[in-house]
Amino acid sequence: VPDFQASKHMITNGEFWQFVAEGGYRNKEYWCDDGWAWRTHRNMKWPFFWTPVGPAGSHQYGLRTIFEEVPMKWEWPVDVTYYESKAYCQWKTEKDGSPTSKPYRVLTEAEHQVIRHDAHNLHAARSSVSADKVMV
Repeated sequence: VPDFQASKHMITNGEFWQFVAEGGYRNKEYWCDDGWAWRTHRNMKWPFFWTPVGPAGSHQYGLRTIFEEVPMKWEWPVDVTYYESKAYCQWKTEKDGSPTSKPYRVLTEAEHQVIRHDAHNLHAARSSVSADKVMV
């Protein structure tokens, strides 16, 4: 895997809210062609697990979990699709500029495996099911 940089923490609902509130779901420039087709077909205006709780256009949201809707957890990692992630990266690069000469982007699977903690990486999970947090 070539050298790369990644943020220390996942993108939160609060960080993604900025993208939504600033019109990220309305601006085709941020989306790849397949992503825009998916967004328009589904008529997505915010992430699927967000539920509007205020007046239309107020950008006030709750969060749909497995069993109930709860007040928005702004510090939790946002749960979005690959297309939404890519659009967010385009928006973030345009908004802030990249700290390097390269634009923000979604990690590849190989890069994700590199940054996983040794106790929970793919090799550990294959050698012992107890090392795989999904299976425990």
